[in-house]
Amino acid sequence: MKRVGILGGTFNPPHLGHLHAAKTVREALNLDEVWLMPTQTPPHKPMPAGSPDAASRLEMVKLAAAGEEGLAASELELTLPPPSYTANTVRVLAQRYPDTQFWWIVGADMLLTLEKWYHPEVIFAHCRIAALARENEQSQAIEAHAGYLRKTYGAGIDLVESVPYPMSSTQVREILAADARPEGIPAAVYDYILEKGLYRA
Repeated sequence: MKRVGILGGTFNPPHLGHLHAAKTVREALNLDEVWLMPTQTPPHKPMPAGSPDAASRLEMVKLAAAGEEGLAASELELTLPPPSYTANTVRVLAQRYPDTQFWWIVGADMLLTLEKWYHPEVIFAHCRIAALARENEQSQAIEAHAGYLRKTYGAGIDLVESVPYPMSSTQVREILAADARPEGIPAAVYDYILEKGLYRA
């Protein structure tokens, strides 16, 4: 059975932190691939003003993943009716790829609220969870909550130790808006941003 991780998000824009997270999980769990999957419409908060459209974000993800072993872009959520609920996405993944075991990649903070997501039981029924965690004061709480989700929902959860990459999409957008070049994005993504005039103040 093929083993595939899914890293979802707005990728607004994609940066080296996304690639670092995907590579870390792929290596730790011995996955065949990790698919970077841009969200069409986030269900819980609006996109920041001036954000590129979904097609542009997908194109940037394709550029970011190009040449990275085991990483690929997926346009699946852009083809589904909005908003982009994870439960709907994993249900479609299970239908389309019955011979694939999927891991949904989340940060430790997301793991602590997973039971509050839209239909969490559907998520746990169709994929495992790969939670990126680091040794800190939250480690006990993360272990305990993973145990709670396993017991309550029968969830498959793998905790992956990770050192976070010190960059966020918000920081990247702020630097771009100041007409400067962020260090934390792939060169091809930066060239695309310049070509299309994205993220200008």
